[in-house]
Amino acid sequence: MFLIRNDLIDISDQEGTLIYPDRLQIFLSQDTEVIKHRCALLIQLDEYEDKLFKPTEVLELLGICEVLSHRHCFPHEPWRLKSADPLIQDLHYFLQKLKGMCIQAVYQDRLIFFLGLS
Repeated sequence: MFLIRNDLIDISDQEGTLIYPDRLQIFLSQDTEVIKHRCALLIQLDEYEDKLFKPTEVLELLGICEVLSHRHCFPHEPWRLKSADPLIQDLHYFLQKLKGMCIQAVYQDRLIFFLGLS
């Protein structure tokens, strides 16, 4: 689950959470090696470990959302998304929400925190 935080002990409101479904991570990890390398920060997250993304990593996450969206979510033909595979629709929704969280974190001078299942 992704959250916007100030630090590891920040327990302020939890309304801005985003779940990272296993099936999306599996789908992305099966993508080509080039994308795996460029998007490793997101794709290779350990679902059982917590991770606080540094400010530069938040910006990198923002770029990864763009790369994956352009690769999978029909950016030049948005009308195709409506009839796309449900997995691609879920991926598009997830990427848009994560991108929004990253932008919000940058504007608020906060960080992104990934809460593992530990």
